[in-house]
Amino acid sequence: MGHQWDSGARLSESRDSFHVVLTVNSYHNNNFDFDACFKVTLVLEAFDLHDEKFQWKQEQEIVLPPNCSTDFLMTPLPGQPTLTKRSEVPRIIILSARLVDRKGAVISRNANW
Repeated sequence: MGHQWDSGARLSESRDSFHVVLTVNSYHNNNFDFDACFKVTLVLEAFDLHDEKFQWKQEQEIVLPPNCSTDFLMTPLPGQPTLTKRSEVPRIIILSARLVDRKGAVISRNANW
């Protein structure tokens, strides 16, 4: 069982405008061969290294189907504004994800710095 991140940016640029939206894509895999789904809680947290007041958390109940990878989230990065000028520097956001079982045990975790 695992958890992986894919982060990226959507860029739209023309002569008169410039927009970058930083995104987060979260997908999980259940490597077990038997026909069992896992019901878990996906816990996402975001922190800004330079702003201790910024904290974001989201919890979502999900089902991991057997023996496959599943996409669960594709969203703009929490706390990251859309960049509209080339001179703008993105905020340094740390994103943490955990899969937690029904007993509260962490079965998978990942962080993106």
